Amino acid sequence: MADLRKQIAKDLNYRAEEVPEKGLEDWLLQWLGDYQNQGQSLLDLFYRVDLDEKYLNSNTAEIAEALLKREAIKVYFRAQYSGKI
Repeated sequence: MADLRKQIAKDLNYRAEEVPEKGLEDWLLQWLGDYQNQGQSLLDLFYRVDLDEKYLNSNTAEIAEALLKREAIKVYFRAQYSGKI
């Protein structure tokens, strides 16, 4: 879980301590709402996180879930290639 928080923090330009240990999906929902309210481009976020553009027309909850899954996949592959699993 700590690696997932670190990956999310890295991709969203936060410190790992700022990403909560619990309620991560709810936190992402709030973060996405704030991100969009600030006029930030979802396309830029998708590029940074490497999320498929098919989610551009999705609602915020679906985007948060897809983002969380994508970040988990990154952590898994990194662990796999480093020999941790």
